[in-house]
Amino acid sequence: MSGKNVPFVPTERFASTLTPAIIAAWQKRLGVDAATIVDPMRLGDTVARVSFSSNRTEGLGTLRYGHMLSQSAVYCSLQTPVRIECTAESIREDPREVLIASVSPIRGESTLWQRGQEYRYAPRDLILVPTLYPFVRATTTIHESAGLFIRLSALGAHRYLAERSRRASGTDTPLARATATFLRRFAVDTAVTGAQVPADTELAVIDLVTAALAELTLDDRYRLQDDRLYVRQTVIDLVARRYRDPSFGTDAIADELHISRRHLYRLFSELDTSPAELIADKRVEAGREMLEERPWTRIGDIATAVGFRSLATFRNQFKARHGISPLEFRERIRG
Repeated sequence: MSGKNVPFVPTERFASTLTPAIIAAWQKRLGVDAATIVDPMRLGDTVARVSFSSNRTEGLGTLRYGHMLSQSAVYCSLQTPVRIECTAESIREDPREVLIASVSPIRGESTLWQRGQEYRYAPRDLILVPTLYPFVRATTTIHESAGLFIRLSALGAHRYLAERSRRASGTDTPLARATATFLRRFAVDTAVTGAQVPADTELAVIDLVTAALAELTLDDRYRLQDDRLYVRQTVIDLVARRYRDPSFGTDAIADELHISRRHLYRLFSELDTSPAELIADKRVEAGREMLEERPWTRIGDIATAVGFRSLATFRNQFKARHGISPLEFRERIRG
């Protein structure tokens, strides 16, 4: 798989399965310039040989961005309904050992069958599939996916985790949620831009996925070697879910993660922000959206709705970020 973005012009049949509107909406979510559609790449070029089939008369349509790293390959794709099958025979013919780690951010309900078990996945669920064993994965709708193909050799002594039976993945634990969210963002940012990724960053991502795999296999022998990615993503998720609670703050985050407040801030020391700033940013942004969408709602009520304890705090935080007060912002909108 190449890291270069090759210009691609959809055929008439292709456009009829993935309409321009659907493609444009997908690219907008990825942050992609509409002029940079790339040549589709085959999943089989990266993992054990698989077969693709579709029961639609229009055939199978797919768009894919991808980029090779040293121990893995990142991708993001958009596909029409598809059945992907990896058979025992294909594994014997092409025994590349890979762990497929993926997430479907918006579209993408799918079903996986492997080793006598059936797994059903909803959007935003973390999906981990080792190519050591035959599998079938089927989708019934236009499907988005983003993720990583990891060489099992990159798991080192923990390769055995890919051989073990696992429970169905989902978003029911902080680790699963953090891994799924970070994996999607990392895959999109890297696959679309073709950016070079430092070796230590790639290893940290693999470490996070390996920890999630250990959790799915109920193996308590694996511990994150570097918890920065996990903590940072978990903080982002917690802020997104709980910012409206005025009692939610850095102490609540530290308690949730079972770490000290000092350690929490240390893990953010390399970034240009802090947990407290993330909370304030989220509240201000939510307040700005409400100012636009609810022009007759009192500003004090908006401040309360987005988690600020007082109107004065909302006003100060808003002005620090936008250079004007909430009232001035609203007046500009009204024109």
